[in-house]
Amino acid sequence: MARVASIVLSVFLGAVGLLAQGGDVLSLATGVKSMTCSFVQTKRMVLLYDDMVSHGRMAFLSPDRLSWVYQTPYEYRFVLNGDKVHVGNDKRSSTVDIAENKLFGTIARVMMNTVTGRLDDLKADFGISVKGDAPSRVVCLTPKRREMKQMLRQVELMLDEKTGTVTLIRLSEKNDDVTEIVLKDIKLNVPIDETSFVIP
Repeated sequence: MARVASIVLSVFLGAVGLLAQGGDVLSLATGVKSMTCSFVQTKRMVLLYDDMVSHGRMAFLSPDRLSWVYQTPYEYRFVLNGDKVHVGNDKRSSTVDIAENKLFGTIARVMMNTVTGRLDDLKADFGISVKGDAPSRVVCLTPKRREMKQMLRQVELMLDEKTGTVTLIRLSEKNDDVTEIVLKDIKLNVPIDETSFVIP
């Protein structure tokens, strides 16, 4: 379950990539109906010498579908469709009802509130502050809820204010591990194959 929770946190961070739409650094992408991008995730663990680097793709379709797929060095997928979360690969997988799992429910709710622009709900889960000046501002999210505090200390979002998107996300975990996710080739409001969100 710990590995799954870590993956879900990574997915949540990738979904945060629409935070900086418009002139206000804390306004959200309320007009976004779909999003696709590739990502590179680097995890630096205190107990390991080498970084763990993963590559994959993400797709979002409003109002409540998200697909986060690791492609290399291993295959692993996360699919959120309504009130169900599916994680795993061809060898092993599981499906969770987010109404019955508090951690998954919290993270799924925060993800959807973020990409659909419900800032008031995001403020309920995180303290939000901004560091630096344009165009190099960083949004810092500090968790308020116990479920999130148990795993992470802070989330930092590096903004590309020309495009209005987050391009790098840094997650500082409670155990001092650090995960960085770089979002690339971001495309908004493009057609998406709905089979990406099918839960078996």
